Amino acid sequence: MGNIYRGQEAISAVYRGQEAVNSVYRGQELIWQAGGGGGYVTDGLTAFYEVSSGTTSTWVDITGNGHDLYATGSVVQSGDYYRVGGAQGLNAWFARYWPNSTAAIYDQVSDWSMDGYIYFEDNLTQNFNKWVSFRGDEYSVGIECFNALRFVLVGTANPVILCSNTTLSTGTWYHFAQVFDEVNNHLYIYVNGTADADTAWTGTAGNTPADWRLRVGVVDNGNGYNVRVGNLRVYKGKALSSAEVAQNFNYDKALYGL
Repeated sequence: MGNIYRGQEAISAVYRGQEAVNSVYRGQELIWQAGGGGGYVTDGLTAFYEVSSGTTSTWVDITGNGHDLYATGSVVQSGDYYRVGGAQGLNAWFARYWPNSTAAIYDQVSDWSMDGYIYFEDNLTQNFNKWVSFRGDEYSVGIECFNALRFVLVGTANPVILCSNTTLSTGTWYHFAQVFDEVNNHLYIYVNGTADADTAWTGTAGNTPADWRLRVGVVDNGNGYNVRVGNLRVYKGKALSSAEVAQNFNYDKALYGL
């Protein structure tokens, strides 16, 4: 169900003068509807990084939870996306680090989901030394699968790596979602709102790291690499369903021509 908020209070009705409004649109896109519909999933949402609300130095978490990300390296803001990257050997990312003594953006022992938008400017057939990472200590999305999205879960045993079935192209926006379903021991990748790949996973979700971290951008940029990143949402204690992934995709896909 999509909501409109006043501070942290969900608004159940919208009026034009004294007339109740049933639907709210952004352009031709439905973002709120009386009784539900439109909007993005708010249940379990711990951070929403909306590019238009950020700056070149800070990617603001608009939920009010205070999980802002801070830029390192070459970052350019353009409308509804950031361009991160740079010359050979230069890393660029937005990042935040949480000491164990504070509440992290996610944890090791519960469901977890992330969805957002990505656009690759350069050839995707590369080696391990340059990769794009939506990354924490336990979960990451990269492109080590060669022309595909990668979702890796690092546990106490060998990491489980899941590659998307969709072959990616340069010069194209993609919506992705990665879902860790701890209850059912499963990993999922969605591309453009549709289930794309999944695999079973068993074990313990890793050892407690010195610091939790979330990094969004180009890491180990050995050969010079650039990527564009769009709106990004992170869910803690929440495994998004197929319908919820599609709801998020439909919420802001028009911003990226999808």
